[in-house]
Amino acid sequence: MFIALGKLRRVTASEEEPIVDIAQKKEVLFILELVDGNNISLDKSQELQLQMDMNDILFNIGEYEKAMNGFLAISKKDSKNKKVWNNIGVIKVRMGTDREALESYDKALELEPGYGSAWFNKGKALFRLGQKKKALECFRNATKYSPENKSAWNNLGVTLRQLKKFRESIKCYDQALKIHSNYPWAWHNKGVALMDMKRYKQAMQCFDKALQIDPHYEPAKESKKELMRKLM
Repeated sequence: MFIALGKLRRVTASEEEPIVDIAQKKEVLFILELVDGNNISLDKSQELQLQMDMNDILFNIGEYEKAMNGFLAISKKDSKNKKVWNNIGVIKVRMGTDREALESYDKALELEPGYGSAWFNKGKALFRLGQKKKALECFRNATKYSPENKSAWNNLGVTLRQLKKFRESIKCYDQALKIHSNYPWAWHNKGVALMDMKRYKQAMQCFDKALQIDPHYEPAKESKKELMRKLM
């Protein structure tokens, strides 16, 4: 059962957006109901892992309210579970309540100040709220505690660029690309920073690289068009 559930969680987690196919979503919910109704003997750690996996799946198919209720129920039994509070924060963001999400990330960080994922997620929420300097601090901590998180380096670069620190932002994109060389977001964002610095030839190379990796990546298409207009 755990193997099957683990596979199901990985399948749903691989989706960048919640599953929208109604038939597929119903099938996933049906499997979860079967698992939930399966009367088997579990120790506390197995039961916790089962509940975590089921709520992760609910989140990944867009059942945010059910996932939220599930994680809140776990938090009452295990209030010192950092992952639970981090996940609650992520769900609150998806539900459009970034400010409330910050409280959940702070609870996770109280439990473990070096929790890179919580620093990263808190930074994203602060960035969306327009608090870029606070977001910058969070992303710096995210890269400190989770140095292999390419998205943390990318978001740190985006924040630095917003603060007009172009050279430093490029270093962050380069770090993200060291981790994952076929990361179109980092190639595109590096190109944007280079364009800000009027290094147009290098910027074009970055946009082309992003589009080589993902020909349908719209931000790179738009930035390349903007650059071509500048060069006319």
